[in-house]
Amino acid sequence: MGTLSEINLGNQILSIVVAGGLVAFGALVLRILLSGIKFIIKKVKSTSKVTDKENM
Repeated sequence: MGTLSEINLGNQILSIVVAGGLVAFGALVLRILLSGIKFIIKKVKSTSKVTDKENM
């Protein structure tokens, strides 16, 4: 990229949009995974409370 006229603006914009989409998708997947883990932990805690009450 020696001069400004050598930059292909369409490709640059497309690259930025694709990178932004990948980041957003990664954040969405991470959010879904974390909510799933929290759900599983709550289920395990609630079932352990029920079994503790039954054992008394």
